[in-house]
Amino acid sequence: MASPDVLQTPQIISIKGSTIRIAHPDISGYIRTSVATAHVAGTTALVAADNHGFLDNDYVLLGEVGDAKTEDVDIAATVTRGTAITITTGITKFGHSLDAPITKILERGITIYGAATDGGAGTIIESIDAYAASGRQLTNAVMIQWDQDYTEFTMISTDTAYAYYYVVFTDGTTVSSSSDYVLAAGPAYNSAISMAEAGLREANAEIDGDLITNDWMLDIVNDWQDEVTQYITNDGYTKDWSFELAENLSSITTTQNEEKYALSSLTLAMKYPDTHKGIFHVRLGENKIEYIDLDNLLNAYDGIPRTEVKTEASAADTSIVLDNTYEFAESGSVFVGPDTVTYTGNTESTGTLTGIPASGTGSITQTHVVDTVVWQGVSPGVPTKYTVFNGEIILNKPPNSASTNLKIKMRYLYDIARLTSLSEVTVITIPHTAKYYLASRIESRKGNLENSERLMARFRDLLEREALRDQLQVTEQFEYYQF
Repeated sequence: MASPDVLQTPQIISIKGSTIRIAHPDISGYIRTSVATAHVAGTTALVAADNHGFLDNDYVLLGEVGDAKTEDVDIAATVTRGTAITITTGITKFGHSLDAPITKILERGITIYGAATDGGAGTIIESIDAYAASGRQLTNAVMIQWDQDYTEFTMISTDTAYAYYYVVFTDGTTVSSSSDYVLAAGPAYNSAISMAEAGLREANAEIDGDLITNDWMLDIVNDWQDEVTQYITNDGYTKDWSFELAENLSSITTTQNEEKYALSSLTLAMKYPDTHKGIFHVRLGENKIEYIDLDNLLNAYDGIPRTEVKTEASAADTSIVLDNTYEFAESGSVFVGPDTVTYTGNTESTGTLTGIPASGTGSITQTHVVDTVVWQGVSPGVPTKYTVFNGEIILNKPPNSASTNLKIKMRYLYDIARLTSLSEVTVITIPHTAKYYLASRIESRKGNLENSERLMARFRDLLEREALRDQLQVTEQFEYYQF
């Protein structure tokens, strides 16, 4: 049987009234062969062009997804390499012609849950919970309707009391990760599925499982997001939108004597991770710190040796091994985390400082892990300035004890993530523009190039107007546009 990390994550396409519509798993990459001898309904012999990769107790799909006679069957005997596959007696309802596809499937059923809150604990809805295992039916699951383009389930009245719904796939033993939670009223107006449906209506098209699929529509919604966030203004600059503004108050915490912090730890990735562009405001604790360029900040560290711990050091150690000590004095003191450590010898060939007191003044008082920063000749203090370089925010002073464990709080432009399912919502506040972009792409895919160009022109005109209307309302706006 499959494990949860192998089963795909399902998507709720829509909830209309009391009917939930769920997208099928994508089986295009699953093991596949074809019928080599026409199969007679109800018989146990299934002759395949090649049975390699199929095993006893596997389930296989006979036919193409969406065909009225497509059905799933159970392999009921050991498979010996060749062409013969034995299936459960009487399980097939239809005959299957020569060359009909045979596809190994992992997902067989769908379990539907109701929940009171988004992301909250789920309850299997009553009508699903009432199902009993019988034959091919799985307990607490709706069987995937492979003969349709999607699976639908209509809830009874007691099922409709929940505020949210989500679903999982199951193979009868294991379950997949859960889908996104979807409001009982159906996907939000700014969800990928709502925008996709609007585009389909505009192009007078529908999901056909071939040329236009749910997966393709999701890709096009993501392309629309990229078109918006990468919009180039008339003066040649990338447009920065108000909906791209984020605030992070807790992801980065200062460590004593550490001046560099990875911006990758921000909850939302920066739109411009390697430059100051897009950062509007930075505070250390409650105090604002100012931006300076890299050259000026590096001048603050001119002539000050810096390295890192190479081998973990423990309290009372009398030596410490660093990455490099060539720039350090032959004797003296260094800052190692919160410790001020004195030493009498410097073995540069091994990066080892020796003659450290075992206790008292100048001793190592705690464990210092690999990559702990080590300074000499620096004056730790309260940082007042910062710069951004190579994916890091760099402070103009190593924090002293008074400025340790403070949050570096930032207001900045963030990179909008791709949507991973049709039920997800976009943070872009102009979803009404999507239908023209999507309709244009649909028409292009159908070969209607004139209509495609007309719709794309309408999208670009509407996007330009929205770009002119949108403004970043921040107090540092004037400073920002001086870059």
